[in-house]
Amino acid sequence: MKKFTAASGFGSSAGDDLLIEAQAPIDGGGFRHIVFRRSRIDYLFAFNDSISGITLDSGVTIPAAMPIADLKQKIFNPDEDVADGLNLTAVTGEAAVEAERIRLSKQFNPAADLQEVKEEKHLDIVAHVHAKKADRQFKRVRFSEKNISYYEPHVERPEKEIWLQMKDGYAAGGLTGFYVPIPLSSFLWYLDNAKKEGRASLDLSEVTRPKNSTGFKLD
Repeated sequence: MKKFTAASGFGSSAGDDLLIEAQAPIDGGGFRHIVFRRSRIDYLFAFNDSISGITLDSGVTIPAAMPIADLKQKIFNPDEDVADGLNLTAVTGEAAVEAERIRLSKQFNPAADLQEVKEEKHLDIVAHVHAKKADRQFKRVRFSEKNISYYEPHVERPEKEIWLQMKDGYAAGGLTGFYVPIPLSSFLWYLDNAKKEGRASLDLSEVTRPKNSTGFKLD
């Protein structure tokens, strides 16, 4: 751990009266606003590359969301007007906690700061469907993936068909729920593959074209 003390050559004289404001941790959690003189600093130290700390002669330790070199410069060789004191409240307290949280997230996921939130794309799907278990009269319909409430394997033919329920207020070809002649595993594979390829639509017309039906209708 890197540590700077008065013996390092930047210690303040007894008459040094620069006032410093900061957020200091309190027992039980949280922070409180404190004001102390620069001469009360015992030493500075580094938690890591982005978090440093101030230890006062009373033993109070104040984490700061900045590298130790920057903290040392700001306190002992400020390049700003400190006639009214030095305010460190913006880099102490919750700011230091947040900086450490971000650092740890990047440590476990180095590309965290480079990743963009990708907007989920919903496919337009075309398929042959039928509305009743017994009456397999098919029709070709078009619907949006975003309007699907849920889908599940057919109770009696789970290896061959799925039941697809639309969200309230939505329908496909006048149907709010219908059977699609495709196994659930295949349906999910086609969905996933279409998204990976960046397609906007998924045409399952041929895949779901019925071989045996009591009727056939194209929308």
